[in-house]
Amino acid sequence: MRVYDHLDYRDVITAFLADNPYISMRELARRMDCSVSWISQILKRKRELDPSKLPTLCDVMGLGAEEVAYMESLIALESPVESVHRGAWSRISTARRKAESEAVRDDAVRLFSEWIWGAVWQLSLCEGFDEDPRWIARTLIPQVTENEARDAIEGLVSLGLLERVDGRLVGVSEDRSTPPELPTEAYNQALVSWHRHHLNNVNDRMMDTPNDIRLQLGITMSLPNDQLLVLHQQIVRALMEVGGMVEAMPGPKTRVMHLVIGLVPVTRATGRHAERST
Repeated sequence: MRVYDHLDYRDVITAFLADNPYISMRELARRMDCSVSWISQILKRKRELDPSKLPTLCDVMGLGAEEVAYMESLIALESPVESVHRGAWSRISTARRKAESEAVRDDAVRLFSEWIWGAVWQLSLCEGFDEDPRWIARTLIPQVTENEARDAIEGLVSLGLLERVDGRLVGVSEDRSTPPELPTEAYNQALVSWHRHHLNNVNDRMMDTPNDIRLQLGITMSLPNDQLLVLHQQIVRALMEVGGMVEAMPGPKTRVMHLVIGLVPVTRATGRHAERST
């Protein structure tokens, strides 16, 4: 339940009860030390919520400080005093914009950190894509759960990488959509998680994937330490060329592949760079 999805505190309470079937209206009344009829009348708009009861209500719902402040603003929004009403609406609008921004950023982090999201995104660009989470779950390698597939779909829709066209979910290619920028630390952590999974997946797939589908290459080489940046740039250019070549391939897309490139040192620097080695 997200309190920021609602503009009426009664709807927040209703959503909480719907999402938590183990807490009945009677149980909520017990925890708030009030009667069931009192809560029922509030939800039916026959009486207002006593502000003194709000802290207890928010505690039962497990809301944080910012969410409690949002609930306070929802109550103030119904004030007949114009200045109070305007102030409440201003706070509500600000809180909703912030929550939406944070939600999109969280989804962007997961796009880069969870391999399933990227795989489903690219799968959506393939011929025969079916948005049914069951189909997606059994099509991915390794297979995932239906909930994981459903979660990926919802996140990709939020990021604008999936959109509904003529009643069907279709993928949006990279040149039409740019995910929000991420703070450097969050981006780096997400990429580490993403690469770790794919490196592990490559190891797992090596023996059970036919030779005509998989490709494994590697090289161990010595080079001048001060030429590392040149090597990095060349590898990036080569990867971009591969991506461009794939995009230009004729015919419908029918498979999702992942290319993993890793460049790491296997010795410390020697010679004149030895003192600066890490």
